[in-house]
Amino acid sequence: MVLKVLEKRDINSISKKLVILYILNITDLFFTNLLLQTGMFFEANKIMNLVINDTLTSALIKIVLPLILIIVLRYRMRGASSEQLIKGNILINIVLIFYVIVNTFHAVWITTFYIRG
Repeated sequence: MVLKVLEKRDINSISKKLVILYILNITDLFFTNLLLQTGMFFEANKIMNLVINDTLTSALIKIVLPLILIIVLRYRMRGASSEQLIKGNILINIVLIFYVIVNTFHAVWITTFYIRG
């Protein structure tokens, strides 16, 4: 089933993936902040490491900027060729898989440090 979702490359399917990616991006920020509070973790993303302690800047980078990019991508996809949609779908799938892995690791670590103590 997961492979069928990844294979779909029509505009509506790609748009849904972008929404999922956006949600995963936000949960990444939330989970990262929870883990940083333990004092046992650090922000591995060098760009975010510079701003993670500044709530406003973090929100701009992880919430507002991606939303703007998704809106622009959605608009630009209307005129995209089939080949461009295929290439874009591949890149979106790679980032989507990455964020699923990152959020899964976060969930495991949060479970370990907050629930199990």
